[in-house]
Amino acid sequence: MKKYNLILSFLFLILLTSCTSRSYMYMADNLYNEGKSFKSCEQYANAYYKLDSRDKLERADLAEKIGDIYTSVKDYRKAYIWYRKSLSTKDTVFDRCQKVLNTAFYLKRINDIDRYEKRYHVKRKQNDSIVSSIRYVVKPFDIVNSRFDDYSPSFRGGDANVLFFSSNRTLYGKNGKKKSLVTGDYFSDIYRTQFTDEFIQEVKKKGNKKKIVPVYKTVYLDEIQWIKPIRLKDSVANSPVDDGVLCCSLDGKKAFFTTSRRSKGRFIGAKIYSADVNNKFELKNPSLLNIVGDSINIGHPAISPDGKTLCFAANMDGGYGGTDIWYSIKRGAKWLKPVNLGKEINSSGNEAYPYFNEKGELFIASDGHGGLGGLDIFKVIGDYGSYELKNLASPINSSADDFGIIYRSNKDSGFFTSSRGKKGDTDIYSFEYSPFKFSLDIKIFDKRLNLPLEGALVKMIDSNGKSVKVRTDDNGFAKINWKDKSEVSFSINHSGYFKTSFTIDTQHNQDDENFARHLNLNRIDAIIEVQNIFYDFGLSTLREKSKIALKELIELLNDNPNITIELGAHTDMVGDVDDNQTLSQARAQSVIDYLIKNGIDKERLIPVGYGESTPKTVSKEDANKYTFLQSGQHLSPAYISTLTSDQQDVVGQLNRRTEFKVISLDYISNKNINK
Repeated sequence: MKKYNLILSFLFLILLTSCTSRSYMYMADNLYNEGKSFKSCEQYANAYYKLDSRDKLERADLAEKIGDIYTSVKDYRKAYIWYRKSLSTKDTVFDRCQKVLNTAFYLKRINDIDRYEKRYHVKRKQNDSIVSSIRYVVKPFDIVNSRFDDYSPSFRGGDANVLFFSSNRTLYGKNGKKKSLVTGDYFSDIYRTQFTDEFIQEVKKKGNKKKIVPVYKTVYLDEIQWIKPIRLKDSVANSPVDDGVLCCSLDGKKAFFTTSRRSKGRFIGAKIYSADVNNKFELKNPSLLNIVGDSINIGHPAISPDGKTLCFAANMDGGYGGTDIWYSIKRGAKWLKPVNLGKEINSSGNEAYPYFNEKGELFIASDGHGGLGGLDIFKVIGDYGSYELKNLASPINSSADDFGIIYRSNKDSGFFTSSRGKKGDTDIYSFEYSPFKFSLDIKIFDKRLNLPLEGALVKMIDSNGKSVKVRTDDNGFAKINWKDKSEVSFSINHSGYFKTSFTIDTQHNQDDENFARHLNLNRIDAIIEVQNIFYDFGLSTLREKSKIALKELIELLNDNPNITIELGAHTDMVGDVDDNQTLSQARAQSVIDYLIKNGIDKERLIPVGYGESTPKTVSKEDANKYTFLQSGQHLSPAYISTLTSDQQDVVGQLNRRTEFKVISLDYISNKNINK
């Protein structure tokens, strides 16, 4: 008997040593077609070393394929070794060198990148237009992460308080758990966690071997929090082989997940199953989706909000490179033949991990569209045949693999998967958009008295129509906060004072900002001088500088649409009295004409020329500016005669002025009446 066994062993050894490259390729292809990617690499490697060294192109093609397989199972160190072997021939060296450079970038081998770029005169493809967003806060989701791979989070439909995810962790040591022939890691299972303040916990089991009955109790927590994840029990999802990448219908009642179990006693590769989700979050009534043939591996299901479109990842005929994103439409109870999403989405690299948010927007992961390194997450924009991809940028994407994103309902927050950790482990991360924060510190004062105005109403309206109202304190101070970029309008109103308004545009801000305004309000019953109104000597034509100054008067009239004003023009005392009267009337009319031209109703404007009949009374501002003057001094002819020639020129300039005063508060525009 021993002799017989020895002969069999010897014959088996002869058989192994006599295997040709073609024999190893046959075995490798069978393993690969069964979905046993990791295991197939061993046989492909054997085939590579059996090839004649003179068959450079065939060896290069095989080395690239082995590198692609190791990349698909995220063993980048081995992928890097084989990609370098693929550079043994000049054929398609550009594409192969890109894979070497990308893998070196992922492994942070910067010196290697420089060396290969110089040797092969190739630059690593990268998208320099990707703009990082500092507004996202990304954190490891520590409650679910382990020292093993944890990935592909998924909410139970619209319920963001129940989270499923996949993990290849072992429960108690190795616990007899086997390794996957697809990835080379321990088989993955599906786990669940909840955001809650109470949950059901199994405390013990009772009964005999034939019938074991679990005993549960309700655990109450002090606050709502994510609880320690548990492996789905009594569920069809977790089989002795790989199970993972689960998604739920919007109502949370139906689940779709990937599994590589056997069917009818034979291995059928990775396939997508559907199952019902009960109130205990268990999966029941599994059903294989007959979307593709038995020899094709598919996975990473994503169901649309209406439940009629299923996207998934597969490497099959009709694709553009590695794994592509495909979709199938449900008609009745049947899923139709898959359709490739097209070359705008799929590249010569790998596209995987599709996801639909509640709006029906599609997200994918890809390493073939010039991202930041490894797999990047992209948002699909547009319609079939005219798609565009938007890279979600840093900090969501990194130089490592980033994939499997999910969003909370109508919120810019959620979870995704990344291998950016120091040890390269695949973990789940949370992300949340931190909105821009803006604020306005405003002080409101009486212009004439220079005293704070308490109780002034400050109203803010943003571009979305949201309004905020605050009143100033006894120091005339108020503060308003708002979020996100927009053009924000402010209006200030206080009884007895002119209303005023202004805008702050933060649409192009890159950082948070605090704004400050100090406003001096004029009383409605005051006579107000319009500063910086200039005419040519002896003429009524407005100079261009005057038109700029009148902009403030136009804004005041628009902010106070019910007032009617008298616009008065004054001259100095040089020249004939009647001529000065005529000139001042013409100047007043010139200002009125300009206001009407800029949209102010002519019924609100009354021009009056005062000539030299109403000399000015010196204000505090005038006295501070000209030391020879005193506040309250009337600039009459008798007073002017006491001044020097230079001082008379100053006083003449002060008397040549344009003023206005309110004569009515109840004007109603015909435009408003017609409305």
